[in-house]
This record gives sequence, C-alpha cells and structure tokens, in this order.
Amino acid sequence: MGTPNQFMRLYIAHFPGHFELRAGTRADWRQLAHFHYLPNPPATCCRILALGYQGPRRWVAPPLAAVGILSWPVPCRVSRNRYFRIEKLSYRDKLLFLNAHLRTISRLAVHPCFAGLGLASFLVRQLMRQCPTPWIEASAAAADWLPLFERCGMTRLADQPGRPPCFIAHLSPGGNHDRSGPAVPR
Repeated sequence: MGTPNQFMRLYIAHFPGHFELRAGTRADWRQLAHFHYLPNPPATCCRILALGYQGPRRWVAPPLAAVGILSWPVPCRVSRNRYFRIEKLSYRDKLLFLNAHLRTISRLAVHPCFAGLGLASFLVRQLMRQCPTPWIEASAAAADWLPLFERCGMTRLADQPGRPPCFIAHLSPGGNHDRSGPAVPR
C-alpha cells in the first residue's frame, strides 16, 4: 500500500503543496488546540502525531495542518468497562488491565484551512496503526453528526446518558481491525 506520506500524496493530489506525517509535540497541540472543543491538553499523553503542510510560495496556509493525541485510558468509562467485563474489578486492577491493553485517541484537531480533505480520518488510521496495544478507543461529543470513528472501523458502544459516545476497535498486529469480542483474562 505504500508509506503514509505516499498515501497522502495520492489521496489529496488535487491540493497544492504536500503533507508530511511526523511525530508531534505538545507545542504542535497548543498550536491547533483552539480548533478543538476541548482546548486544554489531555491529562495523559503517550504519542502525538502531527501532519505538517508545505504549500507553494504563493499559497498562504499554516505549516501545521492537523494533530492527533494518543493517551492512556481513564478507568471510569462505564460502557467500555462493561464491554471488557471489568466493571467489578478494583480501581487498581482496572488501571493495570487498561494500561496493558488499551490506548485512547484523546484529541484530534484539524486547521480549518484543511477541512474536508480527510485529514482527521487519516490521523485516526495512523494512530490506530501506531497504537502499542491491541485495543484503541475514542469518544466524541460530535459523534452523532460526524461519524469519523465508525468510518475508520471502530464500533460504537452503548451510550452512557450525559456522556459522549465511546468507540472501540481491536487491532491486529498489522493494524487491521478484528471485530471479535474482548480478550479479557479471567
């Protein structure tokens, strides 16, 4: 299939300039944070991906197109804990299980100059591809009108009243999605 950057060149060839996927920093997040509905950084962070942009000289556009953050999971998400059947574990045991098996896509921000190009989907797929655990999750307040995570192969879990929907995917070593049930040790 090629490298992520080759994919991006083919996918948005009609857009002037080129994009480059790279390891991101907290400074990258701060640069685009005001385009996210939660501009504060997540409580934890284990990986940041940034999508840089270099356009033609006459084209005035920001050098940073999008940022995605992968974080360690919080232990208190009811629908996900039911899915993994760990709701009765102690707080400590939930944390141990979740940290070993799961990461969370905690933030995605795309500069409005690049809206509609599929950069958010591309970043989600890259975060899934680079996830160091067999499971990945995300939640989004805008999920009802922006089915981003479902388009990327994640499954929507039962909604928890008053909370954003939660999405989850099982990742095989090659980055492919396996929709089999959770691999919870008993």
